[in-house]
Amino acid sequence: MSRSRFGALAWLLVPVLIGSACSTPPAPPKPDEPPVAVAGPDQDLPLGSLVALDGSSSTDPDGQPLSYAWSAAPDNPMQVVLTTTSIVRFTPTLPGQYTFILIVSAGTAASAPDSMQLTITGGDNRAPVARAGPDYAASLGNNFFLDASSSSDADGDSLSFLWEALADPGVISIADSAAVQTRITPLLPGTYTFLLRVSDGALASTDEITVLVTSVGNNAPVADAGSPQTVAVGTTVGLDGSGSLDADGDALTYLWSVGNNPGEPVALSDPTAISPDFTPNLLGTYVFGLIVDDGNSRACSTRPSSPLSHRCTPNAPA
Repeated sequence: MSRSRFGALAWLLVPVLIGSACSTPPAPPKPDEPPVAVAGPDQDLPLGSLVALDGSSSTDPDGQPLSYAWSAAPDNPMQVVLTTTSIVRFTPTLPGQYTFILIVSAGTAASAPDSMQLTITGGDNRAPVARAGPDYAASLGNNFFLDASSSSDADGDSLSFLWEALADPGVISIADSAAVQTRITPLLPGTYTFLLRVSDGALASTDEITVLVTSVGNNAPVADAGSPQTVAVGTTVGLDGSGSLDADGDALTYLWSVGNNPGEPVALSDPTAISPDFTPNLLGTYVFGLIVDDGNSRACSTRPSSPLSHRCTPNAPA
């Protein structure tokens, strides 16, 4: 306090604080929550069924895209090719108990594994054997055929057939892709590969044939397996390929093959003879094939009969 002639003075100090308002620190990033794998319900199916492993119900809480990793238990009855898709399809050929495990990933997080049990029942039915025939070669202008009549089923089941062109160098057409025997029409020289699928309604098998088409060459022979026959069980049957011919007059060789039959092993007296014979011991249809070869190209012929029919598949040049 100071004094003057006018009186006393008093000083008051008032501190003034100058500063800025405080801000809230940012929240820590939300952790990446792991996705949830759903391998699908357990399944109980008969042998030969198409199985679908379905993990499409798997989810991610963050909505990120999922990747799928399927695996199989080491003691599964058979190995299965497992893709990295949400749904895996396959057809088991062995009965038994299968276990499959699914893990899904999203971002940096992976799910806990989820598993499903697959029970395949049955096993009395045996899969058919698909035989597309041996590879063969011929030049443009000749007749080209696919012949699956040598395919067989040990149980004597009725068979269905499906042909598919796998590789070709140009345009090619299949007259009837569901026929046992069918004509193909190649427009260009090259190598043509076909897949045959044979099914007995429950199980299936596949085979392939390759046809080499040349631009010029020898006229292919014509195979003739003879006329249909109907005979009694226990009767000796003679197959007859003597109607086969070659437009160039080339000498021919013969090869008969045994196809589908009621379920017995069949042995021809001489598969390389023009006219071999055999004796059927069961009722039903027997299928045979005849290949004739002129040394450059081969041809085939089939003849149906009850209980006997004859089948042929062309082959590559000798």
